[in-house]
This record gives sequence, C-alpha cells and structure tokens, in this order.
Amino acid sequence: MEKKELNMKKKVLVTEVNPGMIEERANVSLILENGDQLISETKKAQQQIAELKQTLDHIEHFIPVFHYSK
Repeated sequence: MEKKELNMKKKVLVTEVNPGMIEERANVSLILENGDQLISETKKAQQQIAELKQTLDHIEHFIPVFHYSK
C-alpha cells in the first residue's frame, strides 16, 4: 500500500501572559523531523538558481547574427 502524506492543520490559541505571573519559564525544544526533505528542496532550488543565472548570462551577452535576404 502506498503511503500518502496528509496536510493536517492544528489550531493553536496564543494568549498574552504577564511574565510576572509565571514562576518558572518553560523550556521548549522543537525538533524538525523532515529536515532531510527541506535540505533536498533547498539543493534543488540552488541548482535551479544556478541554471537560471547561466541562462540570464547567455541572454545578457547574446550577440545577434543577421543575414541579408532579398
């Protein structure tokens, strides 16, 4: 069976809290579980940027050649 990814959105309620009300600050660590996918997409984007720069450079230095026709 093929595994399919679903985009699930969670609603988060953020309320303003006066720091004086908190006796101890909470330590929170976030761990990116799909970092390899982010790195892969970043590398693809960098490759595409390099290719586009090369294409733009060719366009910028393009020398048109015409021939005369009757």
